[in-house]
Amino acid sequence: TKADGSGTSYSNEQLITIVENLVLYAQWKEILIEAEDQVFIGVVAFNKMVNLLPITSNLEKVKSFISTQKNDYNFTAFAYSVSKGNLMFDAEGLPEFDNIFMLNFSDGTDNYSNMLWGNENRMIPLANVYDTVQYDLTGRPGLNSYALGFGDDVGFSGKMQKVVTGKGGYYNAKSSADLQTTFNDIAESIIASSKNVVLQTVPGYYSEIMGYKYFRF
Repeated sequence: TKADGSGTSYSNEQLITIVENLVLYAQWKEILIEAEDQVFIGVVAFNKMVNLLPITSNLEKVKSFISTQKNDYNFTAFAYSVSKGNLMFDAEGLPEFDNIFMLNFSDGTDNYSNMLWGNENRMIPLANVYDTVQYDLTGRPGLNSYALGFGDDVGFSGKMQKVVTGKGGYYNAKSSADLQTTFNDIAESIIASSKNVVLQTVPGYYSEIMGYKYFRF
């Protein structure tokens, strides 16, 4: 290979005989990602209020939206927000997806979804909000829903597991030190069959390079 990318190409793991000093340069190929290969992401941020970013393939827009969200640890409308996130798959203009999934993360037991549903005249006792979102999610064919709990409230893990559907699973991070490993496990499960993928977070990314998958924060 030559510095300008021309010259002889070698395939992965190809054996060559070297008879003199040899300098190899990487050869880059432009890859056109068709619409069916794109990654589409929607985001729901929640506390006492719920903010939604509709499903989009603009990952920079996703990163920007996440960076503007503020946390309020006193209020958690988890079940309501997951239900609203599920409805985003019904938006007009979206392509037909090969796979659909949700990653639902919370650091405490829901204490506000009943209030937000009540504002919509859907009267649900606080004790039933997890059962309600479980019912909503099971009505979505092909949905793989994952849950990540970060906390140790009494009964918290059992409640979080109610939002798991399809091939999804429940994960728990007992401390902030466990979060990176836990996100790695979830990313590996979610994107195991994907290719040419980059998911932007704040800060960090998931990527797949030479068959190896990375998800960093």
